[in-house]
Amino acid sequence: MLKLLSNFKRREFAYPFFFLIAASLFYPLLFLKYSSSLSMISIINFFTPASLSLLALAFFLLSMNRAINAFSENKTPFLLAAVVLLPAFLHFFIIEQYSFENLLYALSYLSIPFFCYFYAESFEKMLPVYMAILWLANLYYSVLSFFGGHEFSGIAGNRNWNATFLIVTTPFLLYFMYKKMKEKGYGNAIIFISCLIPVLLSLYIFYKCDSRGGLLALILLLLLYIFMSLKSRMKKFFIAAFLLISIILVIFFCLKGTDKMAELIAHDVRLPLWEGTLNMIKDNIFLGTGPARFESEFSSYCPAEYFLNHHVAVRNDHPHNHFLFFASSFGIFAFVAWVFLLIYPIFLFLMNYDKEKKIVARLLFFAFLAMTIHSMFDMIYAQWPTNILSLMILGVLWAKTWPCSDISGERAWSPLPIWQKSFFFIFGIFFIILTLALSFRTFYSSNFLRNGIIYGEERKKYENAASYLGKALVVKKTPMAIYKAAMNSYFKLENPDLTLYYLYMLNETSAPNFAHSSGFIGNILCRKGKVREGLPWLKKENLHFPLSAGTLHNLFKAYTILGMPRDAEDSYKRLLIALSFKGLELKHLPLLLENPEFDLCPDKIPPDSLREGEAN
Repeated sequence: MLKLLSNFKRREFAYPFFFLIAASLFYPLLFLKYSSSLSMISIINFFTPASLSLLALAFFLLSMNRAINAFSENKTPFLLAAVVLLPAFLHFFIIEQYSFENLLYALSYLSIPFFCYFYAESFEKMLPVYMAILWLANLYYSVLSFFGGHEFSGIAGNRNWNATFLIVTTPFLLYFMYKKMKEKGYGNAIIFISCLIPVLLSLYIFYKCDSRGGLLALILLLLLYIFMSLKSRMKKFFIAAFLLISIILVIFFCLKGTDKMAELIAHDVRLPLWEGTLNMIKDNIFLGTGPARFESEFSSYCPAEYFLNHHVAVRNDHPHNHFLFFASSFGIFAFVAWVFLLIYPIFLFLMNYDKEKKIVARLLFFAFLAMTIHSMFDMIYAQWPTNILSLMILGVLWAKTWPCSDISGERAWSPLPIWQKSFFFIFGIFFIILTLALSFRTFYSSNFLRNGIIYGEERKKYENAASYLGKALVVKKTPMAIYKAAMNSYFKLENPDLTLYYLYMLNETSAPNFAHSSGFIGNILCRKGKVREGLPWLKKENLHFPLSAGTLHNLFKAYTILGMPRDAEDSYKRLLIALSFKGLELKHLPLLLENPEFDLCPDKIPPDSLREGEAN
């Protein structure tokens, strides 16, 4: 105990330790869940990427000697980071509604890795224990899922993300167990059996996750590990065998699997998402849109083909490809710099693989590679905990790529004068206080939001829901809280004026286009007799949801009222086409107008409801 307390006096231990604690409090209710009945735990946040970014910046300022030494010996990562920083700060100063937290979110891609770069040795020691603890927490959630009959989403909150999370954390648990049991003098048989248990548990949970992206990452990692473990002569044989098997598989799919492959492609939402993101990149080639504005901007680029899929969503805050997300958010120059910061450490580690004898370093490398592979098909770099884990490991890999002979700052190239040390110290402490202020603000706002959703959706007490949602917005105006308040006002309180008040509030955030906000504004204005004022909103909604039968119906009515017969006729024709794409007819339109969810996902329409529509 005394040893642990003495460690806190050393910033090499204290800063990384407190950062890991903060990273664990992303969803604080995770550690209070005692049964599968505790709902909506992921709505309450304490720390976020923005506040963790600010905390990393605070520790950065408190470690300025380390930063100076690292910059003195390795300017490359800092210069590349400057290329990424430029659009991030330009977004903050140019975009009117771009908040300080939006800026911090953008900076998190650099601030967290650089902080871990400066304390790479400490993180390399702590991460195995941290990963093992996360694995145990995930196991607890898996047990709850097993007995509750729920999806094996784990602490990640999604079965696909959980699959890669297992790939990342399980080896560290095994390493930690093996190391400790070896130190205690246990025999090899006991160690083997003890380690076999978590392996079998992980394999079972991984199987239940049924993740193609996770399976692809696992297969590629195993192949790479086998390849890197072989001697030079065997590596050539391995490559030849791999190419031969690949050719055979390609021929097989061309001859036998074309229908299955075509079906997979047709039902995959990623291709239209990628197409829309590429078009958005083309229109924002130099500066991007900013990561916080991706969802709002992308709504105008989402192709109509996307809405023909069975798995569509009202919101798309990520294209399911990290590289496309980064390019669309920061522009092409920052994208090139970021790719170098990501890929070059991977390439260099592979080149020096045989020289790297540390098991932990190799495990960190494979963990980062697993997340990077899966991030090309999913939101691994955008969702906790893999988003924070990937950035922390990246910082450790930077230390391997651009090592510093005196990172501790004991022999600084340019020792800082006392007034400069005091300056950085004061600002570092200020940033820590500001981090706590932002975190408590987020916590209170998200807590009110959760209470509002529970009272509205579970307890059916809509006035209470409105009260809690209003309190959430007083603390912090987030697009989700605004939209929930608007929907409660529209559907439950039947107060269109209050709904408009909330929906217009979205213009004060970084996401003015949020879900069906434009459609609700246009529809309410038309019902109030302000058809000409509501028409632009309906047209915007049609741009965001081109196959929405409800929106096309409202457009048809608006054009008819305004005496625009050609536009009305065009809207009517497109309405019939949209219905035919959904496998429906005009007689089913009332069903879609009553339930917008059926309009987006016609597969969810109960057969009895379809028959009732036909009868009517």
